[in-house]
Amino acid sequence: KAGKSAQSAFNKEQKEAERQAEQYARKMADLSVATEVQKVRATQGEKAAELYAAAHEAGTKWTDEQRKAIRASSVALA
Repeated sequence: KAGKSAQSAFNKEQKEAERQAEQYARKMADLSVATEVQKVRATQGEKAAELYAAAHEAGTKWTDEQRKAIRASSVALA
């Protein structure tokens, strides 16, 4: 029974470690995008930075209104 309990504890800790690693990877990706957005903002302006940021978000999170605004901004920038 002690072996089963130890295995269960190990599995629980392993899942937690995997979850933490995934969360860390997501946060690093977010930080990388935020850094790039600031670079674009500094070199190309606010409108370009907004478009860059929008392009690096998950498209499934966008509302129809946001998609329309992004399209309008890209036309205005072009």
